[in-house]
Amino acid sequence: MPGDWLSSILFTGIFLMHKLNRLAAIVLGCLLTLGLSSCSKSEDEGEISRAMSGLPAAGSLLAYVPADTPYLLANLEPPPDDVQDILEKHADTMLRAYQKLVRAVVAENAAELSSDGDDERAEQLLAVANPIADLMTLDGLRGAGIGRESTMVFYGAGLLPVLRVALTDGELFEQALERIEADAGEAMETDSVDGHSYRFAGDEKGRVVLAVMGDDLVISLVPTAGGDDILRSVLGLTLPASSIAATDTLAELQREYDFTPYYMGYVDVTRIAEVFLEEQHGGNAVLLREMGYDPATKSDVCKAEIRQVAAIMPRLVTGYREFSEERFVSNTVLELRDDIAADLTTLTAPVPGLGQPQSGLLAFGMSLNVLGAREFYAARLDAMEKDPFECEHFAELQAGVSKGRAVLDQPVPPVVYDFKGFLAVIEEIEGLDLASERPPTSMDLWLLLAMDNVQNLIAMGSMFSPELAALDLQPNGEIVALQHPMLEATVGTAFAAMTNAALAISMGEGMEANLPGALEGSPSDPSPFFSTEMDASRYYSFMAEVMAMEAPEGEDAPSPETKAALQDVMNGLAQVLERIRVDVHFTERGIEMPSVATLKE
Repeated sequence: MPGDWLSSILFTGIFLMHKLNRLAAIVLGCLLTLGLSSCSKSEDEGEISRAMSGLPAAGSLLAYVPADTPYLLANLEPPPDDVQDILEKHADTMLRAYQKLVRAVVAENAAELSSDGDDERAEQLLAVANPIADLMTLDGLRGAGIGRESTMVFYGAGLLPVLRVALTDGELFEQALERIEADAGEAMETDSVDGHSYRFAGDEKGRVVLAVMGDDLVISLVPTAGGDDILRSVLGLTLPASSIAATDTLAELQREYDFTPYYMGYVDVTRIAEVFLEEQHGGNAVLLREMGYDPATKSDVCKAEIRQVAAIMPRLVTGYREFSEERFVSNTVLELRDDIAADLTTLTAPVPGLGQPQSGLLAFGMSLNVLGAREFYAARLDAMEKDPFECEHFAELQAGVSKGRAVLDQPVPPVVYDFKGFLAVIEEIEGLDLASERPPTSMDLWLLLAMDNVQNLIAMGSMFSPELAALDLQPNGEIVALQHPMLEATVGTAFAAMTNAALAISMGEGMEANLPGALEGSPSDPSPFFSTEMDASRYYSFMAEVMAMEAPEGEDAPSPETKAALQDVMNGLAQVLERIRVDVHFTERGIEMPSVATLKE
């Protein structure tokens, strides 16, 4: 959801800069938030500006990204106008909530500075809060040259992170920066490389660098000792010898995973591992040197085994498959080595209804082939015994093989292997009061337990409970009232029904009507390992209530202003989102986590 992404970027920026420069923390954190869309300057003017700055043509952000970048998140096209029309209905409300949050965060930091005796810096922070916060409305953003049409890439120049946002009016953005600095009474430090000015904040170890390059906003974190060559690389003055634009990497990603161009990316685990295994050059070499790390210290055995482990999950990929007026559909995949992925597909089992759309407040469940899981674990232990790790970094892992064997040698009741999974659906909760810590007065829900030979489980339970035996539950789907004094005192009305493959239980008035459908529900194919769906509007409203609660004793509590601002953010999201569903699947590609966020009409 865009609101979550905006807040994540905002607080990431503030966190990165917290130890470096408090003024820059707020300025850069908010600029990271603002630099997500562009203004309405004409394409011709943008092309002229780029040509004069010696930068690639507009729309060529990928030209700055090295072909061997270890990670990339790319927004190659702005979302469709009809989608942005929907989002803009709520955008001003959300932006004003973030506006309130920025002011509250600044006030907290200023108060902390004042308590440390630094009143001058506190006043500077308070002075910069207003102009930044004033930008955080639709009119404010457009007045700063920020509108709908932006695209962006976030990538690694080696390991160094670079965010590059294509603006269509860099001059207006520069003017917005200057206004913020003027109100703060202090400008960020500046320097230049090859005649191009940039701002920075940091210390002797690292710097956050910010530059408006023609009509691009560039933000990067670089080692201070890196020199001009690294700056030229991250600012795009020196283009990579081979860029990802000249490869089929993203095209293949789109084809294989059916991603849209709106947001997609990957993290290449094997490339990251190589940085720590072989001699590096450029920014990576400086970064490792600052970390006090030397790849030459790794033995050949360790290098080979680290590569072997990295190859188990060589890449993470993520992207949107649908970005429409009705919903956002995304998928995140942990790609696995072929044999591991194939073995994982045997770990799930069919559970009626699991992975299918549900109603109500919250639904969650899982499936598991217990025997398959045991065989998968045993196969991993076999492989580690046959070819044990010799590298000292994996000594503890290798030592765990004997413990794993001991676990497998423990006797397991046969009924455990009958288990296939469960699905629980909470339709409604009444009477819950978080502020007074009052538990719910009632809960309407139903639960389905899928397993072979359910009657064996009931027979075992009947041995310990005469009341259960008296129910005479039969695998015919007939609904039976669960009458037990303790059960009636805690949950009220309860019913059960059973087939040869599942047991369904309901609690709450009228919930028994769900039992036939639960028992007859169609399993998903493939069955998910885990699935959850929730009423997102109710969830974020609930989170707003949580924000209002007092922090546990001994924990630092946010100020009342910050809590109120966070409540506004949560309530804003509650006005945008209807439902969210997330599944976890084991497929031939690896671990896939598709999600669907449905928007309110």
